[in-house]
Amino acid sequence: MSEPMQSSWDRLQSLLESLTPGDEIHLAAAARDTGLSPSTCETVLDALTRVDLFTRVGDHTFIRRRMENSQ
Repeated sequence: MSEPMQSSWDRLQSLLESLTPGDEIHLAAAARDTGLSPSTCETVLDALTRVDLFTRVGDHTFIRRRMENSQ
């Protein structure tokens, strides 16, 4: 018996968790790989950009940032 199909949100979470600092993600690829719309992926990535987990480069590309230790 095969595993249950992963939801689009779970696929997006897995995709984002697999990225390491410096990795790029493109909206079209995120949408294709997750089944979510490009605008939904953009909303999530924009929110992650606001909390400094990603940097937006151009219109459709985001780069994973390194988490800073604030002590």
